[in-house]
Amino acid sequence: MINPGQLNQQVTFSRQTRTADGMGGWTVAFSDFLTCWAEVKIPASKGGIIGGKDVEIRSHLVTIRDGGTAVKQDDRIVWNAQTLVVRAVRPDIARHLIQLDCTEYVK
Repeated sequence: MINPGQLNQQVTFSRQTRTADGMGGWTVAFSDFLTCWAEVKIPASKGGIIGGKDVEIRSHLVTIRDGGTAVKQDDRIVWNAQTLVVRAVRPDIARHLIQLDCTEYVK
């Protein structure tokens, strides 16, 4: 088990939802579905080029308790006024944890 003191960052998860607009189209929005305590680490940082500009691309590792909520790839996490996108979900069944590989959301 993880030391509960390590889960010291509050994070909010949101998921994309589509709602029919009544005219044959869809309205897309993100709806919050979970707020919990997590451990957030930034294990890697690398440079890259997006849109012809040098930018820093950070990878984040977010660890939460497995409380039965299904976190999925492409869900978003708001942490310290940053928005992260879940790229991979790795359950740790033996320790009742879920590790999430994330990247920063770029508009």
